[in-house]
Amino acid sequence: MSTRIVIVSDTHCREWEEVSSSIRCAVSEADIAIHCGDFTHMNVLEGFVNQSNQCIVVHGNSDPPDLRQAIPYIETVEIEKVHIGVTHPAWGGPPFDVEELLNDFAQPMDVIVFGHV
Repeated sequence: MSTRIVIVSDTHCREWEEVSSSIRCAVSEADIAIHCGDFTHMNVLEGFVNQSNQCIVVHGNSDPPDLRQAIPYIETVEIEKVHIGVTHPAWGGPPFDVEELLNDFAQPMDVIVFGHV
Protein backbone atom coordinates (compact mmCIF):
# COMPACT_ATOMS: atom_id res chain seq x y z
CA MET A 1 0.00 0.00 0.00
CA SER A 2 1.41 3.41 -0.95
CA THR A 3 1.56 6.52 1.18
CA ARG A 4 -1.04 9.19 0.42
CA ILE A 5 0.54 12.67 0.45
CA VAL A 6 -1.17 16.05 0.12
CA ILE A 7 0.91 19.13 -0.67
CA VAL A 8 -0.39 22.63 0.11
CA SER A 9 1.15 26.07 -0.06
CA ASP A 10 0.33 29.75 0.22
CA THR A 11 -2.93 29.42 2.13
CA HIS A 12 -2.77 33.13 3.12
CA CYS A 13 -5.67 32.89 5.58
CA ARG A 14 -6.29 34.35 9.03
CA GLU A 15 -8.05 31.26 10.41
CA TRP A 16 -7.77 27.53 9.61
CA GLU A 17 -11.53 27.45 9.02
CA GLU A 18 -11.07 29.95 6.13
CA VAL A 19 -8.99 27.41 4.20
CA SER A 20 -11.08 25.62 1.58
CA SER A 21 -13.03 22.72 3.07
CA SER A 22 -11.73 20.43 0.32
CA ILE A 23 -8.14 21.24 1.33
CA ARG A 24 -8.91 20.73 5.03
CA CYS A 25 -10.52 17.37 4.19
CA ALA A 26 -7.56 16.30 2.03
CA VAL A 27 -5.15 17.21 4.86
CA SER A 28 -7.08 15.11 7.36
CA GLU A 29 -7.35 12.11 5.02
CA ALA A 30 -3.70 12.07 3.91
CA ASP A 31 -1.06 9.92 5.53
CA ILE A 32 1.34 12.87 5.28
CA ALA A 33 0.44 16.53 4.75
CA ILE A 34 3.10 18.94 3.50
CA HIS A 35 2.70 22.72 3.67
CA CYS A 36 5.25 24.73 1.68
CA GLY A 37 4.87 27.97 3.62
CA ASP A 38 2.90 31.21 3.72
CA PHE A 39 0.37 30.22 6.33
CA THR A 40 0.41 33.95 7.31
CA HIS A 41 -1.14 33.31 10.74
CA MET A 42 -0.23 30.98 13.58
CA ASN A 43 -3.86 29.82 13.80
CA VAL A 44 -3.60 28.36 10.29
CA LEU A 45 -0.35 26.54 11.14
CA GLU A 46 -1.92 25.12 14.30
CA GLY A 47 -5.03 24.00 12.41
CA PHE A 48 -2.91 22.33 9.73
CA VAL A 49 -0.79 20.51 12.32
CA ASN A 50 -3.80 19.43 14.38
CA GLN A 51 -5.81 18.24 11.36
CA SER A 52 -3.02 16.16 9.81
CA ASN A 53 -2.00 12.62 10.69
CA GLN A 54 1.66 13.52 10.08
CA CYS A 55 2.92 16.80 8.70
CA ILE A 56 5.96 18.51 7.31
CA VAL A 57 5.86 22.32 7.40
CA VAL A 58 8.15 25.21 6.45
CA HIS A 59 7.69 28.96 6.75
CA GLY A 60 7.32 31.36 3.85
CA ASN A 61 8.21 34.95 3.08
CA SER A 62 4.73 36.19 4.10
CA ASP A 63 4.80 34.51 7.50
CA PRO A 64 5.24 36.73 10.60
CA PRO A 65 8.31 36.47 12.88
CA ASP A 66 6.65 34.27 15.53
CA LEU A 67 5.68 31.71 12.91
CA ARG A 68 9.13 31.83 11.28
CA GLN A 69 10.71 31.08 14.64
CA ALA A 70 8.36 28.15 15.25
CA ILE A 71 9.07 26.20 12.05
CA PRO A 72 12.04 25.76 9.68
CA TYR A 73 12.79 27.40 6.32
CA ILE A 74 13.61 24.06 4.71
CA GLU A 75 12.76 20.49 5.61
CA THR A 76 13.62 17.11 4.15
CA VAL A 77 11.81 13.82 4.41
CA GLU A 78 12.24 10.35 2.96
CA ILE A 79 9.01 8.63 1.95
CA GLU A 80 9.14 5.20 0.35
CA LYS A 81 12.84 5.72 -0.49
CA VAL A 82 12.16 9.07 -2.21
CA HIS A 83 14.03 12.07 -0.78
CA ILE A 84 11.76 15.11 -0.75
CA GLY A 85 12.92 18.66 -0.07
CA VAL A 86 10.37 21.21 1.13
CA THR A 87 10.97 24.97 0.97
CA HIS A 88 9.44 28.35 0.32
CA PRO A 89 12.02 30.56 -1.37
CA ALA A 90 12.58 33.72 0.68
CA TRP A 91 12.30 35.86 -2.42
CA GLY A 92 9.01 36.48 -4.19
CA GLY A 93 8.27 38.13 -7.47
CA PRO A 94 9.49 37.08 -10.89
CA PRO A 95 9.84 33.46 -11.99
CA PHE A 96 13.16 31.79 -11.22
CA ASP A 97 15.04 28.68 -12.29
CA VAL A 98 14.01 25.79 -10.07
CA GLU A 99 17.65 24.65 -10.13
CA GLU A 100 18.38 27.58 -7.79
CA LEU A 101 16.61 25.62 -5.04
CA LEU A 102 19.02 22.68 -5.27
CA ASN A 103 21.63 24.61 -3.27
CA ASP A 104 19.27 24.92 -0.30
CA PHE A 105 19.64 21.23 0.53
CA ALA A 106 22.72 19.53 1.99
CA GLN A 107 22.10 16.32 0.05
CA PRO A 108 20.60 15.64 -3.38
CA MET A 109 16.80 15.50 -3.44
CA ASP A 110 14.68 13.34 -5.74
CA VAL A 111 11.82 15.84 -5.52
CA ILE A 112 11.58 19.45 -4.37
CA VAL A 113 8.23 20.98 -3.49
CA PHE A 114 8.01 24.72 -2.89
CA GLY A 115 5.70 27.68 -2.49
CA HIS A 116 4.99 30.77 -4.59
CA VAL A 117 3.13 29.09 -7.42
